[in-house]
Amino acid sequence: MKRFIWLTSLYVLLLIGLIYLGLVISSYIVSEHKFKNHETESNLLVMNNNDEYDILFMGISHSRNFSRHKNHLRI
Repeated sequence: MKRFIWLTSLYVLLLIGLIYLGLVISSYIVSEHKFKNHETESNLLVMNNNDEYDILFMGISHSRNFSRHKNHLRI
């Protein structure tokens, strides 16, 4: 029984470690890519840290609709 608990806990720890490592690697790859506003549906990937913005659209869906297909360049 002790061996079973030991192997199960080792498996769970390795599984959590591999999932965490995969998330860290994929997050690093995405953060290094400089997305343009018309290339992604995400709002946070195109915003830079410590930048000031002049206009605020209330609601994610309205903002995303205005930004599709390079429409944000017209606005």
